[in-house]
Amino acid sequence: MQLGWIDFSKEDRQKALDVMNLLSEQGAVDELGIGIVRDAFANYFFSGTSTIQTRAKYFLIVPYLCN
Repeated sequence: MQLGWIDFSKEDRQKALDVMNLLSEQGAVDELGIGIVRDAFANYFFSGTSTIQTRAKYFLIVPYLCN
């Protein structure tokens, strides 16, 4: 897709470049703003489950949760 514009001033050009730079960034967008809350709960309730399982204590999480 090609995008073009007529540039009347340096400020307009900079605004257009800023918008294009925002559109080119990769990653997830948290439009509702609840990602921070979700991550906090995940870290509290399931700490260590997103890391590499190299410690024996991580293997005790599932049996503990099943109690």
